[in-house]
Amino acid sequence: MFYQLKSFDESLSDSMIASQAGMMAAAFTGAQFTTAMMWGRISDSDRGGRKMVILIGLSGTGTLKSVAL
Repeated sequence: MFYQLKSFDESLSDSMIASQAGMMAAAFTGAQFTTAMMWGRISDSDRGGRKMVILIGLSGTGTLKSVAL
């Protein structure tokens, strides 16, 4: 992640890029922590199911990857 962030703005110092990478990793972990229980409940419910949760996750990942490119 460090080199990807560095490619966006090469004028930034290494310490600034490292702190940005740390904030991105922390944001991902925080998002996982806050939504894990919700996705677990949806996957165990009668209306949802594991397949639906997996498909939502895969489609979201695919959409974000295609937008980011």
